[in-house]
Amino acid sequence: MQTYRYRGHSMSDPAKYRAKEEVDEVKKTRDPIDHVKMLLDQAKATEDEIKAKKKEIKRRKKAQLQAQLAAVVDANTKLDQAALKATGTPTMSAHREEGKRPTKPVNRLVDNIARQAQSAAPGSGGKKTKKVAKRDKKGNVITHRVLKAQEIDAIRVLRHKALMKECREALGSVRKHKYAWIFNKAVDPIKDHIPDYFDIIKNPMDFGKIKEKLDKKSQQNGAYAGPQEFAEDMRLVFDNCETYNSPDSDAGLTGGTLRQEFERAWLAQNVEAKMAEEDALHAQEDAIIANTSDEPVEEEVLAESQQVSEVNRQLAEVQRQLEELKKQQSMAPPPASPRSPCSSNSSRWPSPSPVTTSPRMSAKPPTPP
Repeated sequence: MQTYRYRGHSMSDPAKYRAKEEVDEVKKTRDPIDHVKMLLDQAKATEDEIKAKKKEIKRRKKAQLQAQLAAVVDANTKLDQAALKATGTPTMSAHREEGKRPTKPVNRLVDNIARQAQSAAPGSGGKKTKKVAKRDKKGNVITHRVLKAQEIDAIRVLRHKALMKECREALGSVRKHKYAWIFNKAVDPIKDHIPDYFDIIKNPMDFGKIKEKLDKKSQQNGAYAGPQEFAEDMRLVFDNCETYNSPDSDAGLTGGTLRQEFERAWLAQNVEAKMAEEDALHAQEDAIIANTSDEPVEEEVLAESQQVSEVNRQLAEVQRQLEELKKQQSMAPPPASPRSPCSSNSSRWPSPSPVTTSPRMSAKPPTPP
């Protein structure tokens, strides 16, 4: 079988070999200008795709604004209906039909939202930027002092975690002692045959409860505010043991041994010096926060995006007022039904006097003979 060589590769099929040779000949004789035109056509197609994507993005933004405007109109309708049911006063649409000016502030707020939504719609003007005060999710203005306080608080949280880690290591070294199991759980007066324990010890403490406090995430859930509270609870365990047991008893000797173990671990972790450094840092950081400017933080945003944010904020306010109206309507007493002329009225018609029965008269009619 005859083999052909094409660019260093062996080919056994003569048809494929001839086809590749023809392709090479076409490439050699092709005009480079045509090749450049082909590349430009491909680039143009890519630009068209980019323009199409931009148009799609604008279309989606316009649809989003239209949806917001529809939500505003829907909220306006619900407010009118709720106000009519709650107070029976004419709605905003009724005022307009009579040619009067609407007086309800809620309706004026809805009108403002609608006008701002229409002005924020695409095509209402050129894109302009403006500087506005930065706000958080609740709508509060963010100042430079607030930002600095948040930054310092984040650093303080990290330092607090490092200090509590030292406390955890000190507790772990004490619990490794062979006699530490005695203090791992709370005292059970019945099981331990010491019924008068809680009569003598008013603030019981054990290693298990200390471990639970170290594992909690926030102070609201009972976590330690700092290493000092941890050290006080550890020493309370040994103080309770010393108070209830005599120094020469087995429990008293065990408590004294573990107290020495804890104090040794506490000194090894050097927590007292680190706490003093932390207090000094707190004072310096408080001074930095106090000296930071209380001016609002400004950010440069598109005018239409700022209007959209204002529309969303006011729409949330309308919804909140709508919920309040619904709540007031549900709490209001039902309207009294009109009385008919024939209905009984104590002020107009005297009540019949009660019929009294004489003691001699029998309550039952006499039976016939």
